[in-house]
Amino acid sequence: FTSNMTTGTAYAEIWSGSAPIIEHCEFTHIVLTIRADLRSTDAEITYNVCRDGYYSLYFAAQDNTIVDPGQISNNDFDGNTNGIFLSGVDTGGEDIPLQNNYWLDGTPTLLGSVTASINFDPVLASPPATAGPTW
Repeated sequence: FTSNMTTGTAYAEIWSGSAPIIEHCEFTHIVLTIRADLRSTDAEITYNVCRDGYYSLYFAAQDNTIVDPGQISNNDFDGNTNGIFLSGVDTGGEDIPLQNNYWLDGTPTLLGSVTASINFDPVLASPPATAGPTW
């Protein structure tokens, strides 16, 4: 998935009621945006490569932990402009679990209305060998 935008940001948005399985994809100039509580679904966002997005991930308008451990894991988020943007997210002190992902320069910064905490531990020391397209 590639956007040819030269300014601003293109988004791939996951909305409430969806249970996407996004595996072994490559996103260029696109920000993955989560606008849903995926905890009770079979959603998986795993083994993807995300490059040159304005944010590594964007969480929007949620008041809970949004994902279960492992639902967003083994991804390569190296090469994005900014960290994780949180807009209207309040987890009530619970962590958003984003363990086992590779990030540019370790753990990313949190931007936006940060009323949530993110559990990155453990952070992958290198990109997963099987991340990205497999054809």
